[in-house]
Amino acid sequence: LEQGYVWRGLTPESYGYEQCLQYVLHGLYRKLEPGDRLFTKILLESPEITEGAINMIKSFCENSDWLEVGISTLYELLLRRSNLRTQMLDVLLGLTMNINDKIRDLAIEKCKDLFVIPGLAMPLEDFATTILTRLIAENPVHACSAEDTELPVGPYDKDSQWTEDSIRSCLHLF
Repeated sequence: LEQGYVWRGLTPESYGYEQCLQYVLHGLYRKLEPGDRLFTKILLESPEITEGAINMIKSFCENSDWLEVGISTLYELLLRRSNLRTQMLDVLLGLTMNINDKIRDLAIEKCKDLFVIPGLAMPLEDFATTILTRLIAENPVHACSAEDTELPVGPYDKDSQWTEDSIRSCLHLF
């Protein structure tokens, strides 16, 4: 991708690059077999990861057929692209709170692997502590206050009560 755009005098910041990357990623999604790592390879070699590409990675992570490729791609980008580290870590941490057990378990496993990497232990601990402190809220809805809507504990309504499952959802990273 980069060579084609540099050859034509275009920059990764241009709209054309984002449109091209989206086209390639959607094409891979339609044509590849689930589990094919070409998706990861294309993103690792792309000069810039656009917001659209990040949304595509998220959708891979939430698709049971593409889950492993999606989370693996997040993990690889997090490790290899320091400029994306915070953004990729936020996505991965959000997946640790997913309602789907398979998604949540794989995200938690990757977070535990990241804990030993210098500079990542503190953000992981901060996130886990934030989630843990939600347990003092009156009910799960108050645990999902507007202040931290990025970190849901589940689909609860205003009359929800804490249950063993909702409490467990705050303890996964510990």
